[in-house]
Amino acid sequence: MFDTVRVSPDTFQSVMFMSSQPRKEFTRDRNVRDEDKPQKCTKDGVPLWSVQVAVVTWRGKSELLMVTVPLSDDPATTFTTGDPVTLPGLVFGVTAKREGGFVTWCSADDVRLAASARA
Repeated sequence: MFDTVRVSPDTFQSVMFMSSQPRKEFTRDRNVRDEDKPQKCTKDGVPLWSVQVAVVTWRGKSELLMVTVPLSDDPATTFTTGDPVTLPGLVFGVTAKREGGFVTWCSADDVRLAASARA
């Protein structure tokens, strides 16, 4: 059984940047407010961001996806809402939970301005 699947770039007719926010470290302490949690980083110390994108699939269905991306700076300083982007190295994954069930997730290596948007 696969737990991750690399996504082909032609899976989506379009991908548009919507927003971003820092990924926060997980804690079981319910007394810690989310804004007080440290930002999650890769093992190399690169900050992780939750990037929301609006996509249109190859079947014409529109969806919002939240994709984890490692970037030094907040993507919202580079992109504005509606900018066409690409997500190199996009992966969909499934992880089993300890208490049963599973969680699905998306991650990518980067967020880049789509070639069609360059003038």
